[in-house]
Amino acid sequence: MRFSALCVVGALSCASLVGTLSAAPAKNANANAHSGAAWSYKGTNAPAKWGDLSPEYSACKKGVYQSPIDIKMENVFQANTASPIKFSYKGDVQNVVNNGHTIQVDFKAGSSITLDKTQYDLIQLHFHTPAEHKVAGKSFQMEAHLVHKAKNGQLLVIAILFNAGLEHPAIAEIQKVMPQKEGEKANLAKLDMSTLTKGLDSYIRLNGSLTTPPCTEGVIWIVNTMPLEASKAQVAAFTKVFGQNNRPLQSPNNRVIIETGD
Repeated sequence: MRFSALCVVGALSCASLVGTLSAAPAKNANANAHSGAAWSYKGTNAPAKWGDLSPEYSACKKGVYQSPIDIKMENVFQANTASPIKFSYKGDVQNVVNNGHTIQVDFKAGSSITLDKTQYDLIQLHFHTPAEHKVAGKSFQMEAHLVHKAKNGQLLVIAILFNAGLEHPAIAEIQKVMPQKEGEKANLAKLDMSTLTKGLDSYIRLNGSLTTPPCTEGVIWIVNTMPLEASKAQVAAFTKVFGQNNRPLQSPNNRVIIETGD
């Protein structure tokens, strides 16, 4: 499925709009934001309460450009020049951990992407079921987040949306070793990342935040416009362990959103 975007012509060129998406690095940005005060997706520590759980989580309540959002295509600018992502993924895995909120795949040094002449190192990959972002009001079964960090501390997250369909090979490899209990780790030597980055010749780009506490803003988001497939059994395997671990939609607050690619 390919989402069509509306090309908006106005006072700002697409090139200058892309410049506005080069967010200032988030202060104290942590690519593994699953520490600090206890939080959850339900009960007394649910998303509506995150901003009150700790002063460090104040952005969850007071932030302006929070994630996720429903990406309304009528508000998307169509870039007139491509800004391709150069993938240099080796896929060497440090470990697979159940952090109590999701399954997280931590990567060894050596995997990265380059976007707009900046290198972002791949830190970790994790999953949300159902998906957190929507596109044009459409919901998805699952969302994978590939979390990257530049040398200056800038975070960039690639969000991969999944529809229900055929089994996904990379997810199958992860679920073979997936720890069932919080705090447990498992070994996985290597992961074929090419199956996760298919279709990223075209993508949506916007500024946002971490979708978990401390909800740090200044994160560059890349969202795929051609959803991948994962089987219902694969989605159910994550949901069985964590339940629904998606943050509710946040206000877009008139932020700049650009689609680039084919």
